[in-house]
Amino acid sequence: MGAVVTATAFVVVFLPFRSNEDSESPPSQSTSPVVASEQPESGEVQGSESPSTASSAPIEASTTVSIGGLDSLSQVDNDFERTQSLYVLLQHIGEEELYDLLEESKSVNLLYRTAVQRALIQKLATIDPRRALDQIADLEDSDSEELVKSVFGHWAVVDLDKALAQAKSLNTMEKWAAMRGIFGSRSDMSEDERLQLGQELGETQFVQVWNSILQEEEYAKNPEESWYEIVEEAQQDNMQINLLHSIAEAWIKEDGLEVIDKIVDSVTNQQTRTHVLMLAFRSAATTDPQGALDRVLQLENDPYQSIASTVVSVWSESDPKSTINSLSALEPGSKRDRLLESAMRTWANNHDPFVMLEELGGMAKEVQLIGQTAALYAISHDSPERASELLGNMPDSDGKRNVASSIVWSWSQKDPTEALQWVLTSPDIAAYRQQLLNTTLRNLATKNPELAMETALAQSAEPDGDRLVSTVISSIAQDDVSKALEFLPQIPEGASKLSAYGSVGVSLITEGDADKALDLAKNVGESERDTYYHLLSMAWAGTDPDQLLDSIDRFPSDASKSKAAAVLTLMHKMQPTLNDKQVEEAKKYLSEEDKEELEKGGMGLLNLGPYMEMLNF
Repeated sequence: MGAVVTATAFVVVFLPFRSNEDSESPPSQSTSPVVASEQPESGEVQGSESPSTASSAPIEASTTVSIGGLDSLSQVDNDFERTQSLYVLLQHIGEEELYDLLEESKSVNLLYRTAVQRALIQKLATIDPRRALDQIADLEDSDSEELVKSVFGHWAVVDLDKALAQAKSLNTMEKWAAMRGIFGSRSDMSEDERLQLGQELGETQFVQVWNSILQEEEYAKNPEESWYEIVEEAQQDNMQINLLHSIAEAWIKEDGLEVIDKIVDSVTNQQTRTHVLMLAFRSAATTDPQGALDRVLQLENDPYQSIASTVVSVWSESDPKSTINSLSALEPGSKRDRLLESAMRTWANNHDPFVMLEELGGMAKEVQLIGQTAALYAISHDSPERASELLGNMPDSDGKRNVASSIVWSWSQKDPTEALQWVLTSPDIAAYRQQLLNTTLRNLATKNPELAMETALAQSAEPDGDRLVSTVISSIAQDDVSKALEFLPQIPEGASKLSAYGSVGVSLITEGDADKALDLAKNVGESERDTYYHLLSMAWAGTDPDQLLDSIDRFPSDASKSKAAAVLTLMHKMQPTLNDKQVEEAKKYLSEEDKEELEKGGMGLLNLGPYMEMLNF
């Protein structure tokens, strides 16, 4: 078991205090109470001896410990000798002296404080488990869950009923620790008995996970037989996918990657097959990455190369250049490029991307470009300024455009004014300047709305310039609707005007100022007014449907009233908010066209093209 392995260095600490009935394994040094990642403990450690019997050689004076002398443990480099020395002391002291040592242990070196305190608490638990728990509460900055686990591991052997009664008073984290101790020392308990215990403590989910881990270990002893025993039923149950993975992993370790064909043939559920294979190949790639890659490339059904990309990513974490070399030997094409992208991203995200850029030299040009893109992506997250300087080294491509977008996003979050200056002046991004301005101005608008508005208006004559104006107004309105209202008179006639007024109107509705939102309608062209009211209706139905219904008669046209009623009806179907009388009242305003739309599902009512963004749909 994993816990036994991790505790080997301190195994001697626990054995002298165990009675013949106590079968608790040495507690793990892990402090996490999350059972899903921890193996259950069971059985007694064989072949270990207590300090009193392990050796008849005298203990050197330099390793002896006394009351007031726990700090002398720091002079001992060997873990075994340190614990042996501590136990010489513990074999000859009483309860009161234990309390003194526990107080002194608070200042022991962090490297072995938990081991020392665990030994002391374990000793006290043999005398009085309740007092041991009280002492744990007084040990600040200590691994309390591990100590609680140790106490209950002993207590469950001596008096399980009293241990359970005490565990009921613990908080969730402490209960998990107690149950780890109980289950670790009471391996004789059946699955049903553990579930009953979990019910008593209100922690049945913990027990289910624990039982699942034990079940996985049992199945893994004979993986092929276990696989065929459960695969037909388990592949239809999402809760058992991890169990299938554990068995598949054990099967591959036992018989090699040749069993993949058997796994593929026996799993008919495509989603389950993909998930299990992805996990299984991930495990295989940690021990035989080249073999895993060769085999995964033979899979007939690997949607979007997701399984192969997993293998590539695992391999790249440890040896990116070998991964790239292996992939570069594949036949050129989109499949190879996708896998190279996965490898390069992993390389850039897990290693120094600046060093990576230097090491790309000598590779094929198309491979270098994929690597440059991945490296600059990684650099742009933490140092967009440096990434902007390196961007000029990239040839024009979709990758360069995407890196530029990443640079602008990160930079405008950090310093939108500097990001704006780069976007406006850099010749490296001239081909997609307007696109990048949209991102920059969106972030600048909340920090410097005046500059954002001035820049957007200056660009309004450019292609897609209207969109920049509406983007800025929308961002300002969501942050400060009063400020947005001040800018509305500056909006030029054109496509941006409806978007700008609509975004401000929506924000007013969201803040509960419906009167001002309705009053803004007079500034919108008459031909666009119904669309403006439709926008208000979509926001209003989500924030205050009762008020919208009461206000429908304030809408100027039958068409705008019908759209408001239709949106209300649709929202009510998704999440009931109106009573029966209100639903019937709304239906009175519906046109035949909107009735038909609702009968078809009504989703067309929620699609207003470029205006959807301002409503965050």
